Amino acid sequence: MLNTALRFCRATETPVRLVSLVAVDDARRLDAAQQHAQRALDQAKDFLPDDVPVSSQVATGPTVEEAVDKLGWRDGDMIMVGSSRLAQPRRLFLGSTAAKMLRRAGSKAYKQFVVLAPKGPATTKAKGYIKQLGG
Repeated sequence: MLNTALRFCRATETPVRLVSLVAVDDARRLDAAQQHAQRALDQAKDFLPDDVPVSSQVATGPTVEEAVDKLGWRDGDMIMVGSSRLAQPRRLFLGSTAAKMLRRAGSKAYKQFVVLAPKGPATTKAKGYIKQLGG
């Protein structure tokens, strides 16, 4: 998923914003969950080349929906979501967190674009589309 996002952002000359949602309603576990999410984002940022502007954000709340509300969406933002690790190769399967996030993000008054990626390497069709964009 990160490779697909990177190719798209390079082709469209747009920045990458990596997001990790933390839904924890127990204050004692919140700090550990935030640290874990930040480590995952830092690892993803380390993977990206220096020529792509990258920001990261950990959004927290007692529910996934409330964490999504804290992200600060803008018109034209693109949400890229990969399949759950439970998906079969080249199949789309959304986990409960991704489904909640997309449902909440779609209920806002912003105009966002959503890209859902099947598990595994980018399909030939997706690669062709990215190539058309210049990537």
